[in-house]
Amino acid sequence: MRELMEMIQLLETTRSPGARVPTSRHPAAKRILLRKSRCHVYFEVDEAQERLEIMEVWDARRRRAPRL
Repeated sequence: MRELMEMIQLLETTRSPGARVPTSRHPAAKRILLRKSRCHVYFEVDEAQERLEIMEVWDARRRRAPRL
């Protein structure tokens, strides 16, 4: 839980963090890896509305991405 909270703080304070993983429904989707838990956090940032939406926390060991 602590790792996730630290990552959320990073997302709130860093401009354009994460790797792009666009989908047809979420063209602005990005992800960041939580190293200790080996989970990817999938999210979108709407800078105009100053909004961050976490869409999915997904175990990276699954070897496939979630359906976003």
